[in-house]
Parts: sequence; C-alpha cells; structure tokens
Amino acid sequence: MKFLGVVLSSAIAIAACAEARNSGLDRETAPGASLSPATPAGTSVSRGSVAASTISIPGGAWRLAIDATRGRLYAAGANTLSAIDTATHAVLGTFALPRRTTGTGPAGAVVVDEKSGYVYVTDFVDDDVFVVDGPTLALVATVPVGRGPMALAFDEAAHQIYVANVGQQSSRAVDDRSGSVSVIDTNTTRTVSTIALEGHPVALALDARRGLLYVPELRVAGVAGAPFTAVLDARSQSEVTTLALRGATSIPSNEEIAVDEALDAVYAIEPASSSSFPGANMIMHLDPATNEVRLLVNPQGWTAVAVRSSGPGAPRFYLFERYGDGAGRLWILQHLGGRVEQFIRVSVMLLAEEPTEIVPNPRTNEVYLGSRVASQVRVVVEPAYP
Repeated sequence: MKFLGVVLSSAIAIAACAEARNSGLDRETAPGASLSPATPAGTSVSRGSVAASTISIPGGAWRLAIDATRGRLYAAGANTLSAIDTATHAVLGTFALPRRTTGTGPAGAVVVDEKSGYVYVTDFVDDDVFVVDGPTLALVATVPVGRGPMALAFDEAAHQIYVANVGQQSSRAVDDRSGSVSVIDTNTTRTVSTIALEGHPVALALDARRGLLYVPELRVAGVAGAPFTAVLDARSQSEVTTLALRGATSIPSNEEIAVDEALDAVYAIEPASSSSFPGANMIMHLDPATNEVRLLVNPQGWTAVAVRSSGPGAPRFYLFERYGDGAGRLWILQHLGGRVEQFIRVSVMLLAEEPTEIVPNPRTNEVYLGSRVASQVRVVVEPAYP
C-alpha cells in the first residue's frame, strides 16, 4: 500500500466578506470575492442574477438524486422517498420506506439508474439498500449490505452500485470494526461482493472513465481521526493507493468528494491544520492521472462540493461556505479555458441553512439543495456565464 503526501501548488484564494453575513439571507451577496490570479486579463467578472424558490417535501429532503432522463428529482427523508417533477416542481408522490427497525439513523443516501428508472436508497439502521421503481414509487427489492450504509455511487458501464458501509465506530479500539464497500449487481439486485477497508468510509465518488472509486474514510478508533482517501479499482475491486490527508481530527459530514468528468479532476474537502480557525476546510484537487493532491481553494468553512460536468454553464463547480451559526454562502464558480486551477465567480448566494446536498440538473440551469432542518428542496436558478 502506497501513501502519498499532499503537494501544494499556488492556491486560488476566495476571500470571505465578513460584512455580508449581516446583510440578509437567502439572496445574492454584494460583490466582494477576490478572484483567481489566474483569471485572464480583460475577462468580465460582473455578477449574474440568482433566483431561488422552495418545494415543500413530505417527510423531508435530506438527500437528493436526479433522473434527468425522466425529469425527476428524488428526495429522501428519514423514512420517506419523494419524487418531484423538475419541470413543474410538483411533488408526484411519497413512498414510505419499509424499515424493519425504528431508529433515527441518517437519512438514506440516494442514487438513480436512469436506464431502468430504479432508485437506490440506503437504510442505515437496518443495513439494507432499498430498490424502488422511480416512476411508480413501488418497492422492487431490499438488498442486505454491510453495517451502516451511508453513501452510494452508480457505475453505469459495470451495472453496479457501490455502497459505503461505515462499520462499527467506537471510542474503544477493541470494539471498533472497520467498514467496507458492498457491490450490488443492478441486473439481479443482489450484493455480489464486499471490499474490506481499513477504516470507516464516509462518502464515495466514482471516476467512471478510469474505473476508480474514491472512498474518504477515518482510520482510527472512534468517529474522529486522521482522514484518508482510499483509491479502489472498481473493476478488480482492489485498493490502488491511499491518499493521506494531513492528520486532521474530523471529516465534514456532507458529501465531500466529487469527480469532474469534463476536466478529468477530483475535488475533495480536507480539514485545515489546527492553526486555522475552527471548522476551516480546504478544497483540494486530486489529479487521477498522478494521484497528486494540490490545494485549490484556501481555508474557509467549506462543507460541500458538487460539479456540473455537462449542460448549461459547464464546467462549473459549487461550494458551500458555512458560518458558525449554520448559515452560509453558496458559491457558483466557472472554470476558464478548460483548466482546473483557473476559475471565476459566477455568483454567491447567502443561505439561512447549510445544504445537505448540492445537485445540479445536467439539462437545465437549476441546482437543487437538500435540507436537514426544513422539509423542503431549495431550487436555485443559475445565471449564465457573466
């Protein structure tokens, strides 16, 4: 097993504007972000206009997934799965997930197989993955997986779903049990193999072109510990390497790793060193060709990252910057010249709540935000490139 250190390049800094925190929420902030020094001279940096609305979701909308082919957005609450029409924003129906055990575990992660229309939802309490027919919201199968499933990734070419199972976390090393990645065959809706891990996986991201699966995990006893990202060969189901992410004490609870297929890049959120302010995280660029990890955005309260590799405005990426009170800002950033390290701010929007999920619609200019507090999906209409 090979451990790779972090190679720091010249960072692209986004400066926070403290005064914007008191200027109101759920609207775009006044100009104030310093742009990348790599921005070409003469590039217009005027702000676009952002519109936002909300969709009330019975049962909650903690986790989201989109079926762009059928024009549906799926929202998972603690015990429900709801379907939303992306054209009309109407809630088409809500399905009660058939949990066997009453519990308050994390709301299920969601992923969609757009070819079959099946929706896969994790059940953290009962160690299952539900397979639901999206168009009818009918249960197709219940698939047993490892302990504590909390993240999903879909491999269309291999007809497989990867499930990150956190395992058993304990402050006592003797009681600590490492997690795993379960592999579900979408043709049979059965678990066909399990990949053992050294730590507790908290997220998944698939590089479908290379067949690589990125699995951020904690590798000491307990819920806190030094974060690592295991890089797995999805085809051979073996570990290729491990990226050591500099000995911080925790990992953000959101999906903190994303693959940008347009620019052949992986973005990850890494906790900053103890010398930074509490809760500070950096945005890192993982080069899948070399496995180098480089600083992309300087430390702020970053807790979520998502990408738009195709569709209106692509390639873009999205960051949420959390303030201490849970409010924060959604940053919409546009890559320039097909280069990862060159980007410009398209818009920034103040939000009253940290989103649990950021899901761009690949066929429209809408971005959907999940919520852990309100039973709603926030819909952000992106501006065009300024």
